[in-house]
Amino acid sequence: METFAAPALRLAVLPASDELADSKEKAYFSRGFIEDLITDLSRFPNLGLISHHSSFSPRIQNLDDRSIAQELAADLLLKTSVRNEDHQIRVNTQLIDPKSGSVVWADRFDSPAADVFSLQESISEKVTSTLSKQIDAATLGAARRKSITELEAYDCWLRGLEKLREGNIESDEEARELFERALEIDPHYPRAFVGLSLSHFNEWSCQNWELSEISECRAFQYAHHAFQLDQNDSVAHLVLGRVYLFRREFEKAEEHITRAFELNPNDADHLVQIASCFTFLGSHERAEQIFDRALALNPYCDPWYFAYGGVILMMQKKFDEGIAMALKAPLTNVWIDLAAFVAIAHAYQNDPQKAATYRDLFLEAFQEKIVSGRRAHTGEPRDWLIEVNPFKRKEDANLYINGLRLAGFEEKPAASPTPSPIKVAQNDHPVFRLENNLRIVAYEGAKTRLPEIKGFKDIERILANKDAEIHCTELMGNVSEDGAPDEIMDAKARSEYARNIRELQADLEDAKAANDSARAESIREELDPLIDHLAKSVGVGGRSRKMAAPAERARSAVTWRIRSAIRKIEAAHPALGRHLENSIRTGTFCAYSPEKPVHWTV
Repeated sequence: METFAAPALRLAVLPASDELADSKEKAYFSRGFIEDLITDLSRFPNLGLISHHSSFSPRIQNLDDRSIAQELAADLLLKTSVRNEDHQIRVNTQLIDPKSGSVVWADRFDSPAADVFSLQESISEKVTSTLSKQIDAATLGAARRKSITELEAYDCWLRGLEKLREGNIESDEEARELFERALEIDPHYPRAFVGLSLSHFNEWSCQNWELSEISECRAFQYAHHAFQLDQNDSVAHLVLGRVYLFRREFEKAEEHITRAFELNPNDADHLVQIASCFTFLGSHERAEQIFDRALALNPYCDPWYFAYGGVILMMQKKFDEGIAMALKAPLTNVWIDLAAFVAIAHAYQNDPQKAATYRDLFLEAFQEKIVSGRRAHTGEPRDWLIEVNPFKRKEDANLYINGLRLAGFEEKPAASPTPSPIKVAQNDHPVFRLENNLRIVAYEGAKTRLPEIKGFKDIERILANKDAEIHCTELMGNVSEDGAPDEIMDAKARSEYARNIRELQADLEDAKAANDSARAESIREELDPLIDHLAKSVGVGGRSRKMAAPAERARSAVTWRIRSAIRKIEAAHPALGRHLENSIRTGTFCAYSPEKPVHWTV
């Protein structure tokens, strides 16, 4: 079992002195500066950093240094004050030994505002050199090195973080505008991409369930871009790891989650997320150890910590402890399926009445937040719970799914099997014809029937005009000139669209890994409009910077329709699905160009 050594020293960085804050309007800068300093210092594994949630707590504001240290279980206190005025920054620092009351070290730093990053690094280096007997100086080289950028970009980053903390869709949208402004100043600023990723990750994980597909795609897109710019950014690794986890790409997930922990082992908020990921990956003891470390570093933690801690314990069959911890958190606001986990735990404890109570509490939240008030279909809540909880180990998945059954979650009625292709004579012509609202398809001696969808109409027209380039607007039909989307997507359509986007994102990663810039650019030209079209169709923020032209909307919609249709064909008729995948080109112009002549009956 892996263990984690206790840090040699525990340091609390206290908030800036109020008397040096020029105005409430500028207070965000000093707060953000100090939080970034805490993040810099937290890079050192042998130094335990108390979370800013605890060191900034009102409970300690009027206490003396000795009492603060006792409350936070801190060995040393770092006091700072920040003044940001006339393009100059002045930072006063004092490292205090609270037991003796002595000042271990003090200094004043004056710097042009444009050198704010170097200033933070200087303070971090001074503190760590003072603690050199307890901290391995070699870890200094692994500390985060921020890209030098203009102060205005950094200012936008700090303001964006303040907006993200408000925790609602409107503030996320305002944060995005600030991060986009930072990128206008410096297009290669990794933290701006991290901020954009976090804003969509918030919507995906805890705010706007109906738009989870587009939020997930955007979170991945921006986190991956940040990772490419700075592979030592722990936040980018954490977001990427969680997206890969929910995509069930477990090896990639574990790689990024582990790296996030190595890069920043002392950020309490991140440790809670990391611990949760290790639970899904099946590393239960490690998950509990990391979660306990987070609690030690942030003794005045927010209640949402306990939602994650409760699940970590329950998945180890520590049901009593898990229930007690989970009930300290809001049951349906932080992690909507937390009530379902509590129901499962009570079911395993042979308490069907309490299991039913928490099951029904989850079902009410599911109807309100997941399916937007409509009545859920039979088995739909159970299927959703299985889909959004990606357990790597079969034993964990079985424990969870059996618990859902014991707690009374209904299963979906068995679906009719996909029709198997019927063998026909090899010399029969290939067929792609509509009869009585069923699509009759025959190819290479096999024939089947499929319910008609829009994408089949597109494919029929393309097949009937071999090698001819057909503009996407012709396939789309009447294209609105007012910027409105062609149609509103239902949940199933959004899910299929998002799966298509994920496949393209994986292709893009492969192309970049192979240094195939031409292929990467081709994929990106197809990928970006698809994501923007999905965003526009579901109304994320009401904005779409790349989809102003109706032709672009038609291109994205037709591409998705054809790809979705080919996927359905491949499930029923694999040979034909592969042929169409290799022979049909989509984009602004669509065409059918098979390697050898094929004469279709349509």
